[in-house]
Amino acid sequence: MHSVIAHADALLAFVYLAIVGLVVYAATGPLSDANFWASYTQDPGPWCERDRSRAFVREPSNAFTDFSFLAAGICMIACAARDLKHLRSHGLESQQANPLGGTTQASSVNKARPLNLIRANPILSVVFGVINIVHAVGTFTNHSCRCLEGHILDVAGMYSVIYLFLCLSALKYIHGAVVLAAKEKPLTLSDATLPDRAIAAFLLCLAAGVFGLYQISQLPYSDARTAPRETLTVASMVIVALILHAAYAHAVRSRIASQPRLIVIAVLLLIAAFGLHQMDIARILCNPDSLFQGHAAWHVMTCGSLSLVYSYHRNERWRTSETSQ
Repeated sequence: MHSVIAHADALLAFVYLAIVGLVVYAATGPLSDANFWASYTQDPGPWCERDRSRAFVREPSNAFTDFSFLAAGICMIACAARDLKHLRSHGLESQQANPLGGTTQASSVNKARPLNLIRANPILSVVFGVINIVHAVGTFTNHSCRCLEGHILDVAGMYSVIYLFLCLSALKYIHGAVVLAAKEKPLTLSDATLPDRAIAAFLLCLAAGVFGLYQISQLPYSDARTAPRETLTVASMVIVALILHAAYAHAVRSRIASQPRLIVIAVLLLIAAFGLHQMDIARILCNPDSLFQGHAAWHVMTCGSLSLVYSYHRNERWRTSETSQ
């Protein structure tokens, strides 16, 4: 496991390039006239972009912009690899410790690097990366096939990415209220390192939520309940995550230094993305053959919003024994 995680960034970069090459080949090569998706349940979305009905990638702009989530996922796993390498190089990890989290015997940290849950528990970045990559595959499939199977994967992936941030906000609130707010002494790495049972509980809660969200992602685009349900589900999870984050930030306001402007920018970017998404559906400024599509912009901008939130959490700085001096 150590060597796999340590080289995950290079490995996934290779996989990323391989996927891009295969998709480009499929879109322009023998599959372009093969109607590859004929056996799937057709479920065209309400997007402006013209349907290339016999191409492998039927909505090129909408589909290829989904690689932004793939790139984000790769970067997150690369961050996990760097954090793990840093923990090892500074002797902060015991030989018995879980390489992705768990108990550690160290109490000192590098002053130049922030101390927080994300950096002290690389498993969290790995989970973020994997879910973003899965979402990228799902939404790319949706816009390539215009089929119900792809639509379900797309929506379930979108829900899962947002739900993951909600779970992280809940984890940070519980951890902050129990550990950070109650501790009078300066914080150390052992305060940031989650025990195995906490990591297991987090992953179990995440898995249960993702399973439930998958179950409510089965409606086709043609169902009138689809758009309201998707909007309500996303908005509800975002609001709950923001409330939990605000409660956490208030509880530990004297113990952390953060960049709240990143959250503000992320929310504004998400709102702007939703506006372009709705304009695309309403055919406002619609050009079906243009490279610029409102829904494609939604992909890139929502990925940017999620990446800003991840960056906020990863660069939050706890006041430690070193920074308190």
